[in-house]
Amino acid sequence: MLKDSILIIVFMLLTALPSSAQIPNAAQFNRTFTHHTATVNNVRLHYVTGGRGEPVVLLHGFGSTWYMWRNVMPELAKRYTVIVPDLRGAGDSDKPATGYDKRTLAEDIHQLVTLLGHQRIFLVGHDIGLMVSYAYAAAHPGEVRRLVLLDAPIPGTKVFEEIEHSPMVWHFAFHNVRDLPEALVAGRERTYLTEGFYRALSYNPAAFTEADIDEYVRCYSAPGGMRGGFEYFRAFAEDARQNKEYSRTNFRCRFWH
Repeated sequence: MLKDSILIIVFMLLTALPSSAQIPNAAQFNRTFTHHTATVNNVRLHYVTGGRGEPVVLLHGFGSTWYMWRNVMPELAKRYTVIVPDLRGAGDSDKPATGYDKRTLAEDIHQLVTLLGHQRIFLVGHDIGLMVSYAYAAAHPGEVRRLVLLDAPIPGTKVFEEIEHSPMVWHFAFHNVRDLPEALVAGRERTYLTEGFYRALSYNPAAFTEADIDEYVRCYSAPGGMRGGFEYFRAFAEDARQNKEYSRTNFRCRFWH
């Protein structure tokens, strides 16, 4: 069915396309997609949009920006209006001192979607974007046609509580320390992101080209860039509290494996 095709397309593309694959035709990409900014929920968000059809919103994770979706976007744009924002604190969006709990981040995106004239969306979230997507769907269940959650546990769940003390997620505790990570990483953003995440946690470390890393480092080395990324993790305790509230009300969700 058409309403399910967004799930199939996203998973097929994420499986088939290495993250390092370059946009086949940059000029065509730029004809299809345009960059914009909008002020919503007292924050200025940068977003990229293009295509025509029902709206699909793609949300990135820590260490990345809207740019992580660039290879998926052209195919989706053949059938959907694709909306790909930089979350508060990331990319070319504002990086305020507060507002990194996932309920607030979800409200940012909800207000952006509303401003763009959409009521019901397909919503896809990866990593931190997964947590934001869950909060969005939990707060506005009637406005999410389908929800795709990729590659992270949800704070407040048993799975999250089991994994948060694993050595594989050492960065959860490190990022949660106030101010120290910013001081230690300053001037070393490329080393930290590359050796701590892109290389160490990737199934295929070669998937990230130097050009990819350049783009991410440009964003995360900007004033407030790393702090914004760390704040996503510092909000996990509040996220857990919010999600336990959300869990009292069920909403329908189809799971794909």
